[in-house]
Amino acid sequence: MNKKTIVQRFRDWQRDPYPLHEPVTHTCVGCGKTYEGEYCPICGQRYDEGQVDWLALKQDVVSVGGIEEPESPTSFISQMLGRPGYLIEDYIKGRRYVCASPIAMLGVFAGATVIISKFFPTPPSELAQTLAGAEGFIGKIFSWLADNINWAVLIQTALLVLPTMLLFRHSPKMDRHTLPQGLYIQAFMASLVLFCIILRTIISDWVLVFIPIFYYVAYKQLFGYDVWGTIWRTLLCMGVITYFYGLVMMAVLQKEYFDEMPIWVFLGVFATCIAFGAALLFLGWLTGRRSEERRRKRRSKA
Repeated sequence: MNKKTIVQRFRDWQRDPYPLHEPVTHTCVGCGKTYEGEYCPICGQRYDEGQVDWLALKQDVVSVGGIEEPESPTSFISQMLGRPGYLIEDYIKGRRYVCASPIAMLGVFAGATVIISKFFPTPPSELAQTLAGAEGFIGKIFSWLADNINWAVLIQTALLVLPTMLLFRHSPKMDRHTLPQGLYIQAFMASLVLFCIILRTIISDWVLVFIPIFYYVAYKQLFGYDVWGTIWRTLLCMGVITYFYGLVMMAVLQKEYFDEMPIWVFLGVFATCIAFGAALLFLGWLTGRRSEERRRKRRSKA
């Protein structure tokens, strides 16, 4: 099998990992029953099972991993790594048989993160330690988040719902996706981020480099923008969230670093920073709207 064939098969799998076929008549090797479909209604044996050979060995190995079962965790992981955007699109548009519920898988990965962190503890970063050392209620919150990374991931992905809805509002493939769809999109991405954190805990911190790459791939496959259109929107989503995280940190550390500044001056600076972040989101939304208008004009002329 040459490289071109392998690439084409991978692309076909990306677009539809579990294609539906017209029913074909088979004769069961086990009980001799003639039937249509993949499984015998009498004994339950699959249509392509027969004498033991290398193909049977391959099928048994694959079935143990659950890759051929759409609702298995291994199938979910393989699809999230290989076709994240297509998987999200399939699920939120109604093709639910392609994978298990993302909410259920999110619970599985969150639980796995907690269990694995007990066996492979990793010290929090210096920034997390600084924030956790802040006084009062805010310090307790950051200390709790530093010890519960799964909740921190859920909060971060939840915060991405609004920027993603605004910046990808007028996309070629998913024009004006709804709030429930946005929540499911980030549920998928939270599962992927938690899986990367699990790998980081076991392997190394460099695994975290793949998180923004997976976001780019998922958003490109899901929304249908070109390379540059996807890159700047994804970076702006991440940048706005990081920016607002910085504002929260500034508010937390206000007592320590801004004691000499009058409170009204501090509040004015803080409000100006919030307005700047909101303006960035508005400009991104406006750019997407104008690009959608240009696409409509080109389609009308064609």
